[in-house]
Formats: sequence, structure tokens, C-alpha cells
Amino acid sequence: MSVRESDGKIVGFVIFRHKLEYDDDDEEFASNFGYSVRTSERGKGYAKEQLRLGLQKAKKFGLRKVRIVCRDINIGSNKTILANGGIYVDTIRGMESGLAINRYDIRLD
Repeated sequence: MSVRESDGKIVGFVIFRHKLEYDDDDEEFASNFGYSVRTSERGKGYAKEQLRLGLQKAKKFGLRKVRIVCRDINIGSNKTILANGGIYVDTIRGMESGLAINRYDIRLD
């Protein structure tokens, strides 16, 4: 959970998965990270910082590379990943949902 020190307000959270996994066990959509920022706090750099700190944790955990996915239309998330060294891999579509998902890798070495 990310809490702003100045007022104690929860601004978001980041989830680090040391094992590449996804809720539906579909490896194509697997991601080492999930994160979110409160709607009223978006655009202030919190997601970028959350992911940066999460990447530090992943590196300490011994990972050399992580995979992160997000919807193609989620401009903020795509920018956050790229700002943290994300390298675009490809875009895939969910068979049932039809949603387009961008996949990125980030090297940690």
C-alpha cells in the first residue's frame, strides 16, 4: 500500500509476484506486477514511484527480468512501464474478452 506521508492518505498499491502468474493461469497474460493509483491521485507520479520501488524489491529477490502487462488503451500505465525501463514485447488479444494487452519486459541487471 502506498501512503502519502504528508496526510496519511492511501494513494495506491503495488503487488509484486515473484513467480510469473495470472489469476486465470494463462501464461500469455502473466505479470510480475499489478498496481493501481486512486483516481483522484493519478498523474502525480505515484504509479511510477510504486513500480520503481517494486522493481528494487524484485531485484533483491533475485529476479533478472520481469514481465508487466497492461491494456493497450491504458495510456498512464503504458507510460509508467516505459518510464521504468519497459521494453515493448508485443500486443496480444484475449480470446474471450477481445481486449488488447501490451506486454513489456524490464531487465533488472
